Amino acid sequence: MPLTPGTKESYLGAFLECIIYGFYLSAFMECCILFRRKERRRDMKQTYAIFTAVVMFIFITVRCIIDTYRCVAAFDFTDPNGDFGLGDPNTTLDLVTNAFWFFLTPFADAFIIFRTFHVWNRNWFVIILPVLLCLANLGSSVWLMIALANLETGLGPTVWANIVFKSLNLFLSLTLCTNIVCTALISFRIISLHRQITNLSSNIAPTYTMRAISIIVESAAIYTLVLVGALVSNRANSFVNFVFFDCTPPHDWSRFFVHHHPS
Repeated sequence: MPLTPGTKESYLGAFLECIIYGFYLSAFMECCILFRRKERRRDMKQTYAIFTAVVMFIFITVRCIIDTYRCVAAFDFTDPNGDFGLGDPNTTLDLVTNAFWFFLTPFADAFIIFRTFHVWNRNWFVIILPVLLCLANLGSSVWLMIALANLETGLGPTVWANIVFKSLNLFLSLTLCTNIVCTALISFRIISLHRQITNLSSNIAPTYTMRAISIIVESAAIYTLVLVGALVSNRANSFVNFVFFDCTPPHDWSRFFVHHHPS
């Protein structure tokens, strides 16, 4: 029985998703240990971080479980909706797993904005642009879910030419811009503070500050590359985007962990 176009890419994406989830789970456990150590001096900032970590854990874990189940269920050839390739993307499981991704991304963006806000000493002016981008991204996620729910079945490859394709590109572009802007603001702030400190005292070594900057930049680079790959594959009408779609949600956690861990 020939495979439907996109099936191999879907399975590869699910396989990589499970691998990345393993790294994410280790990071989550380490983060829980840090939360436990800071329990006595917990404040609103720490409470929000814990709430974000728990919600992201639920979203990422449920999506990984659903995708794994879809891989197994796809072998049931008597089920017309069991195809894990380019089947109808508006089935119940497809809508649920995509909803967890679409709403996870603005949620993670909001936490990065929260981190940017505190790094800049609660300067509201600095986060105006990131907040607008995050709100627009939340709106695009709703639009994307509506477009998928109303998608006509049996479209096959022509799905690239409809409104789902346009809304998905908007969704990816907005989260990419939010991530780049916030990471640039945090990095610039750290560099500026480091220069001020070194100007006051030449005895302070730059090792730890530069290491924090390196972690932030490297984390943004990984997530940015995944988003760019998804956008490029979309523009090329390639099924490779299925690989990037499955890999993107676990990478959302890397932004939370790196931006929270150095503090």
